[in-house]
Amino acid sequence: MAAPAAQRRRRHRRLQRVRGRPRAPSHPRPLRRAARCRARRRRERVRHDRALLAALCARRRSPPLAAVAAHARLRSGQRARAAARRAGATPPRRPRERRLGRRRTDGRRGTRRRRRHRAARTRRGRGDARLLALGAVTTVIDPAALRARLDRLGEGGETLRRIPLEERIAIIDRVAAQWREPGSPWRRQALAALSRTTGHAAAAIEYALDHLWAAVTTPELTAVASRELGPEAGAPERLAFHSLAGNVPGAGAFGVIAALLAGVPSVVKTARHEPELPALVATSIAAADPRFGAALVVAHWPGGSEAHEALVVERSSVVLAYGRAATLERLAARAPRRLLRFGPRLSVALVAREAADAATVAAAAQQAALFDQHGCLSPQYLVLEETDADATAAFVDALAASFRRLAQTMPRAPLTLDEAAHVWRFVERARWRAQEGAAIRVVADGDAGFGVICDRTRALDGSPLQRHLVLLPVDTLADTSTLLAPLVGSVEAVGVAAPAARWPDAAAVAASCGAHRLCPLERMQAPPFAWRQSGHARLASLLVPESRDRPTGDAPRAALLGHGPVWDESAVAAHAGAPSGSRSPAPYPRSA
Repeated sequence: MAAPAAQRRRRHRRLQRVRGRPRAPSHPRPLRRAARCRARRRRERVRHDRALLAALCARRRSPPLAAVAAHARLRSGQRARAAARRAGATPPRRPRERRLGRRRTDGRRGTRRRRRHRAARTRRGRGDARLLALGAVTTVIDPAALRARLDRLGEGGETLRRIPLEERIAIIDRVAAQWREPGSPWRRQALAALSRTTGHAAAAIEYALDHLWAAVTTPELTAVASRELGPEAGAPERLAFHSLAGNVPGAGAFGVIAALLAGVPSVVKTARHEPELPALVATSIAAADPRFGAALVVAHWPGGSEAHEALVVERSSVVLAYGRAATLERLAARAPRRLLRFGPRLSVALVAREAADAATVAAAAQQAALFDQHGCLSPQYLVLEETDADATAAFVDALAASFRRLAQTMPRAPLTLDEAAHVWRFVERARWRAQEGAAIRVVADGDAGFGVICDRTRALDGSPLQRHLVLLPVDTLADTSTLLAPLVGSVEAVGVAAPAARWPDAAAVAASCGAHRLCPLERMQAPPFAWRQSGHARLASLLVPESRDRPTGDAPRAALLGHGPVWDESAVAAHAGAPSGSRSPAPYPRSA
């Protein structure tokens, strides 16, 4: 006869030798469950912020109870484990237990095969917190510390203005010469830091540093100062606030150098994705001359922080805002005295039919691949003066082949999920339009590494960036002004690949779309110091304007805008002085 189910359960419990007294039914169920869990708990693995550590959990200490089943005495293995527990040694591993964080019998930690590296945690009582931005740890300044540093900037500004202009130029030239040296410690630190924080290839970072400091020379600075800091120039502003962006290495560096030349002390807020280079530049300038260092504060805080931004905007007489439209609007809502906007813009490349050769292909691909088109000087559209359809198709194929070679020598930075999805949607939409009969040809990499979209519909849908160039064929360069009419007000630069005789046509196109810079195609990402970025004069925009009609808005455009785009005089002169149809040598080896 089979035993009842209740007896089977009790017999099973006796065979399992459960060591525990029956608890009174009056105890609440949660209390009974907690006590039972404490009794069974032996050893657990606890996830820690910095590593996987082993922690001994509390175990209910009670006098041993007599066993109720057979084999009441402890077996040999049980005696050894009981003795080890009384001695404080680590109990043996459970089945399928990971071997992380175990200690040896002598109390020392065993050798680990793998360890996850993490930044130090924020502790209570510390004045600063630490942020993790793509591998770089950035210190967030406390509002009280920022206020103290701003208080000292007034005296530093007075000392800066007492330095003669020629001496200021000489100091900046000396700093630039140090950065241009291949073995410079500043350059070495910047290369390591920017590779970690931006994700760009070392070749792109070297390109940015080379052309940044090559533009800061005594002849260039003297020429700009003589044009914009004449005898009738106004007084320098009291304090400048630079809110930098991290899309391109060195973005905003010209503005900081210009403020020092104009005698304006500055507070610089670094970007979350690129906090290293501004700090290195400020440190190198302070090492060259402590008087410059006393007039410059570089700090970081989260964008939109009420305590920080309200304090700095209230103290500043001019705000230089770089970044997205939302960032600019947020700063404009704080009603600064003067606001210089350096918002999102794009650039266009013009290629005449006489210059549609392998050298132009290599130059266009390199300028689009640098910084993955994240800068305002990166070409997003390429207007090609067409000879015939076959020549245009060959040009598109050559561009794709050049992008494919650059993927090996200058790899693209990793994409976020949103960026990858945006690229995928753009490419697939273009392919669907081509399948539906639109005059579009798509040559793109399988994993969205690059793309060339030849669009004859003139829709101007934009580019998803990330090395995706939109090619627009035209019959003549004169048709480009009508084609680019929807982009008026958003074009920053026009890069030209054409014989010297065709440059006046290119200049007319640049003026019609409101571009602020006209240059050879291969120098689009190498601007001069005189570049009127977003239409603002480099030094004159940091002087007190004669009129205060709009104290809280943008700087008066009549005082800051030039007449037409700025020509890169040295580069354009090389093209203008060359015979018709010839090309000046490019500053890099051409692989195509």
